[in-house]
Amino acid sequence: MPVYIGGEVDAVGVKWVSGYPGNPARGLPYIKGLIILNDPSTGIPIAVMDATWITMVRTGAASGVAAKYLAPVKTKSIGIIGLGVQGRIHLLALREVLEFKKAYVYDVLPEKIERYIMDMGSKCPGVELVPCRDYKCATRDADVVVTTTTMSEEPRRFIGLDDLKKRLSSHSSRL
Repeated sequence: MPVYIGGEVDAVGVKWVSGYPGNPARGLPYIKGLIILNDPSTGIPIAVMDATWITMVRTGAASGVAAKYLAPVKTKSIGIIGLGVQGRIHLLALREVLEFKKAYVYDVLPEKIERYIMDMGSKCPGVELVPCRDYKCATRDADVVVTTTTMSEEPRRFIGLDDLKKRLSSHSSRL
């Protein structure tokens, strides 16, 4: 992801990010990255930084911006499938732009659900975190659904149109 930053900073650079689905089984992070900034007139590196935090926040922020403009005006509930780092940052990002009162949460690892509710409950006062035993519980009554599952070499779409909440009118969106 190349970048040019003008003004006082005046730098060029790149964010190099990689994702390796097998890494967690090895005790390594799934996503890892570096940011390298260079002087635009000489090309000499002026900073080398870890990209973990900015990648996490940028990904959640992108979904937050999309939800701000595409979610139903009166969003009352969301569904989050995948309760790792991205599931956490997405809850916080959506909370910044939507006024939902309920979040249906699901992960294929049941122990993650309980941990997520314990960790995130205090970060989102006024939001009921509803544990789900399957992904359909997290989708069928949610106005907005976010999946933060890992990438795979052979992706399988598991959420069908019938798994989503039915809309009464196309005029309920913000567009």
